[in-house]
Amino acid sequence: MSDPAPEFERVGAWRDTYGPYRGALVIPEALDGRVLLQMRDDVPHIAAPGKWGLFGGGIEDGETPHVAVVRELEEETGLVHPADSFTPIYASLTGEPNWGLLYIFHLKADLDARDVVMLEGGGFALATRSQAEKLDLIPYVRDVLDVFWARP
Repeated sequence: MSDPAPEFERVGAWRDTYGPYRGALVIPEALDGRVLLQMRDDVPHIAAPGKWGLFGGGIEDGETPHVAVVRELEEETGLVHPADSFTPIYASLTGEPNWGLLYIFHLKADLDARDVVMLEGGGFALATRSQAEKLDLIPYVRDVLDVFWARP
């Protein structure tokens, strides 16, 4: 099988096969190093209710991961950034039994919590590493952030 995401570093659990779900997520990083995290709604019909994760969501038919991540960040936070601001960094498999493929991007920007309009989710935090490590993070998000923070 060909690599579905050759420009992305593989992170976390990985299998030779994966299900049909494709998602695009972003690690928005403020200039001071804090990252913007989303608290998931605490409702039973979504994945990881009440846990902390990254902003983003499903890739729609005909979309590239890059187009999807720009759209998702705007839909969920009201933040608008040019497509070339998003750098592909990691791919991760998650979500038994379907094992979907997640494309994860990095956005380094002048972020201010006052600019975030919560349009989806139960809340958000602009958190330092030590603050984020104390949150109830979705396991694959913890894996991705550990790799993210360990980079030079």
